[in-house]
Amino acid sequence: MDMVDIEKLAEVSMEIISYAGMAKSKYILAYESLKKGNQHDYEKQRKEAEENYIHAHRVHSKVLTTEMETRTPQVSLLMVHAEDQLMSVETIRFLTTELAEMMQKLKQA
Repeated sequence: MDMVDIEKLAEVSMEIISYAGMAKSKYILAYESLKKGNQHDYEKQRKEAEENYIHAHRVHSKVLTTEMETRTPQVSLLMVHAEDQLMSVETIRFLTTELAEMMQKLKQA
C-alpha cells in the first residue's frame, strides 16, 4: 500500500480552499453588483467566480483520480475542510444564480 504524501495533500487542499474561497467571494460580489443594477460588474465578478470555481473542481478531481489510481485514501483534516469549502461554494453558486434569475425576471415584468 502506498503512503500518502501529506505535504502534497496539504498543498492541493490549500489550493482547493483558496480557489473555492475566491469563487465564493466573487459570487457574492456579483450578486451585490446585480442588486445595485451594475450589470457590467455583475458579469465581470460572475466570470471570475466561475473561473475560480472550475479551478477548485479540477484540483479536487485530480485528488479523486489519484485515489482511484493508487487505491490509497487521500484524506486529511485539511482535505475534509477543502471539500467542505467546495460544497459551500456550490451552494452559494446555486443560490446566487437563482436569485439573479429571479431579479432579472422581476425586472422584465
